[in-house]
Amino acid sequence: MPTTSHQWIVLFLCESLKAFAYPNLGLALAAPLPVRLWPGTIREPDVVFMLTENRKQIGKDYWNGADLVMEVVSDDPEARRRDLVKKRAEYARARIVDYWIVDPKLQQITVLRLRATKYLKLSTFSQTELGA
Repeated sequence: MPTTSHQWIVLFLCESLKAFAYPNLGLALAAPLPVRLWPGTIREPDVVFMLTENRKQIGKDYWNGADLVMEVVSDDPEARRRDLVKKRAEYARARIVDYWIVDPKLQQITVLRLRATKYLKLSTFSQTELGA
């Protein structure tokens, strides 16, 4: 179950992305929103973004992929492994171009970009670099 701080981070990220991108660049929404990665596999990223040019992938019941997903990592070891390893592999397989891992425990955001079939780390930003 998400904690208060987890939800606060998710809403902050989603609202910031919406303020920057909507309506010209694309649409950002927060979980729970089903994103179909491939037939039979659905995830609900904490924050999901679709470029305007790809809006045809936005369905009534779920989105077919996304251009960017963000996950806020929980403290639970199983949840950390899921966000840092399992979801990373799944999102890469689904060809989601950008994956941001927001880690409150380490107070950092890792920005990943898909290259071929795997994510390349573009940068990691710490709390101080983010001005928080």
